[in-house]
Amino acid sequence: MNRHDRMNSSSLSFRMPFSAFLTSLLLVALLLAGCAGSVDATEVAVAVALTQTAAAMPAAEAAETATPLPANSQPGETPTPEPESLTPEAGRGAGVVTETVAVTTTEAVTDSVPVTDAIASPEQAELEALVSEQLELARIAEESEFGAIEGVSAFQLTPVDDSDSDLWVAYTFGLRSFDPLQNHVVAIYARVESGWQELARMEFTESETGEPAIEEPATEGQAEEGQAAEADPAAFILAPDYLGEGSVRQVFVEPTRIWLEVQGGAGAHSGTYHVLSYDGETLSTEVENFTASPGGSKLVDLNKDGLLEAQLDVSDPYVFCYACGVRVVEYQLLHWNGTQFVPVTLSPLTDSAPADLRETNDRAIKLAQAGLWKDALETVSSLDIAGEVDPVLAWNALYIQVNADAKRAVIEAEQTGYPLLSQLFYGDYAAALEIMRAYTPEELFSDASPLVAGTVAEGNVETLSERLINLADSALTAQPDLGEAYFIRAWGAFLVDGQTDEVQADLARAAELLPRDEFVRDAYAFLGGDPAALPTPADATQPATAETITVTAKAELNLRGGPGTDYAIVGSVAAGDEMQATGRVGADASLWLQVTLPPPGNQTAWITGNPNLVDAPDAANLPLVEAPLPPVAGPGMIYFSVVDSQNRTMIYRVAASGDAEPEALVENGAQPSLQPGGVQLAFQSTQADARGLAGYSLDTGQRVRYSTFLEDAFPTWNPAGNRLVFASNRHGDRKWRIYVTWADQNNNAEVVGFGQEPDWHPSQDTIVFKGCDDAGAQCGLWTMLLDGSVPGPLTAIASDSRPMWSPDGSFVVFMSDERDGNWELYRVEVADGAVTRLTDNAAIDGLPALSPDGSEIVFLSNREDAWALWTIPAGGGVAQRLAAVTGEFPDWRSQGVTWADR
Repeated sequence: MNRHDRMNSSSLSFRMPFSAFLTSLLLVALLLAGCAGSVDATEVAVAVALTQTAAAMPAAEAAETATPLPANSQPGETPTPEPESLTPEAGRGAGVVTETVAVTTTEAVTDSVPVTDAIASPEQAELEALVSEQLELARIAEESEFGAIEGVSAFQLTPVDDSDSDLWVAYTFGLRSFDPLQNHVVAIYARVESGWQELARMEFTESETGEPAIEEPATEGQAEEGQAAEADPAAFILAPDYLGEGSVRQVFVEPTRIWLEVQGGAGAHSGTYHVLSYDGETLSTEVENFTASPGGSKLVDLNKDGLLEAQLDVSDPYVFCYACGVRVVEYQLLHWNGTQFVPVTLSPLTDSAPADLRETNDRAIKLAQAGLWKDALETVSSLDIAGEVDPVLAWNALYIQVNADAKRAVIEAEQTGYPLLSQLFYGDYAAALEIMRAYTPEELFSDASPLVAGTVAEGNVETLSERLINLADSALTAQPDLGEAYFIRAWGAFLVDGQTDEVQADLARAAELLPRDEFVRDAYAFLGGDPAALPTPADATQPATAETITVTAKAELNLRGGPGTDYAIVGSVAAGDEMQATGRVGADASLWLQVTLPPPGNQTAWITGNPNLVDAPDAANLPLVEAPLPPVAGPGMIYFSVVDSQNRTMIYRVAASGDAEPEALVENGAQPSLQPGGVQLAFQSTQADARGLAGYSLDTGQRVRYSTFLEDAFPTWNPAGNRLVFASNRHGDRKWRIYVTWADQNNNAEVVGFGQEPDWHPSQDTIVFKGCDDAGAQCGLWTMLLDGSVPGPLTAIASDSRPMWSPDGSFVVFMSDERDGNWELYRVEVADGAVTRLTDNAAIDGLPALSPDGSEIVFLSNREDAWALWTIPAGGGVAQRLAAVTGEFPDWRSQGVTWADR
């Protein structure tokens, strides 16, 4: 299959003819056979199975973001904020009147989402049988030589107004047939007194000419016989080969139409994605996309305006080969402008915008277009893109944030077959150079470089070289003084051309820009350069006119323990705050300044020197200084709370390695949660004169208050470490609600929904919590977006409690006592809802917390007749005792355990 024909991200229309589908199957079969022999029938059968399995994934994975509306709810009842801009003005069309198909009527049962494991209602079964008969599924299944659509799934729609009170969706599922040709169908039906009335139908069709295949309108007689109504002239030219039960779901994009999301499969491992709208007359295609891997596209409220944006996966997995595990992750964003979805493109601001915003915006665009996503993200990080800002700037910032976060997530999750390239795709050239430092220049600049031999780059050296050179060229257009980029480019050219004048010139330039870097200087010397001709480190550290300069923050900025976002946050400064800078590391947007804060603290810290964020005149004249060693990854620390002998609730911490005694940390505190990448410990304060939520700095020991209601409990941090989600029954009705607040002392919490024991997703604004539906039924674990919208059930056992996301967001661990008659630990997969029991012991096992890398779970247990912390592999296995717990648990479920990296 020619992937280049299938990955045009600028177009909302794609196609895949039958020949391409068969080619995809053959490709997978060849991969399975090792590309070294003939392809037999067994290999092709395996390829077909892979097609169906891969294609079935998107519908389950999409449940993380655009959860269908709950049954019997009106979209207007969903608690979403009023949009501040980009509010759609389009109205609804009138309903379509067509002839109906006579069937026996039954009592209506509202079911707004397809539930494949539930007993079908009479109406659902009736509609599914009717459509199956209309489409002649049984006949085609008998005639087809290569798969056939398995059946029809139907569900009742949640209405958007009174005219939609009894509308249903029916769609086909399974692998479509190609001989005879059989395409998948989605249709809207109304339940009427005389039977079922088809209002609109969409057939996923394609043709060799690229033009949609349109059915002829049904005549009155045909409608009476149950044949299709008029086909929509906007029929697809992108057809999914596979749809699963659950691939079609109702979602809430905006309140004037009914919206459907369709996740499908194509070829051996690819995916299709569609967003449809029904305006009362027509079922139309609003968004469609092809993905080289299934399940990457989704709907999500990126700017928190109550409207969903389309986040389309346009990643390139063919850097070396599809199975090599190296891909350029990229997303295209579309937003609803009131009448249609329009793409987000990086755009300059108008001349009427403030000069500082234009400067920041232009700098961020230049960095992003140069592939320096890390620096682009840092440039826009100080902007409040959810507030009253220029809409163009807000969309630019969101585009950069989504793509930068996605590229960084690949690195952090170690989901890459070649880390060096993944760092460069993120734009972190310093981190890429660190990977190279593991080898000597003699090893690196050799015909058998260890960064090639034995890696996925072996056999793809020319491709690697081209990538490295092109990436470095782009980066240098935005940062011409980026010494690491010159070094990367030199090595990339050496891989193909060997030692040349161009390679030597790039190494010389890198050594000039990084004068204290012995590794770079040694590489320059190894290839014949003269180090004596380079500037010496002593020359580079001479201050110009003063040993310090005064710098001023242009926005609220974090202070860190070292030069970079990998270091812990040690404080913050407000816009206009002045500091004395005493040294520097890096240059331009990668510049970091060592600063001393004014008394009384006189704290030494690091702040970004990005000229868009900090006013630092003559920063280039500051001496280069040695940066502190970056934080070293390890097993981390476990924080837990317990009641001591004086009846005080205490927070302890203990090394996760298990070779240390617990250390008392905070008095009168419970349910600890450590700030991601930071030093602030949030917890429930049990201090008599300071009830509520509080914070404790691991660096200074200072204690602050985040709320003043004694009922506030279960705080957890957002990924950025500046907001908290928690639960409280502070209201007079004593019902548990979930709140979100900034991590400050303003006590300005906002209610986002009903529930308790929330946990914030590690990389998204999604909350998992213990709760029920609007009627107080279907209790268990639920998820919702940060603003309380699109709630959806994750489990359905009322005692399922204390959920916690895995670091990659793929599963949730929790405890429950109703599943097996005792408090045990479980995990539920977000993609398909599969639940796995992790522990099996007569004692209490509870309060689970995941290790920072997601490989282990720590939990509290009274096994062996004594309370202690235990660990177990995240997939289940043998539990190991970690540390004894000194104290009592009169109500162990009111305590908390967390596992952090420090």
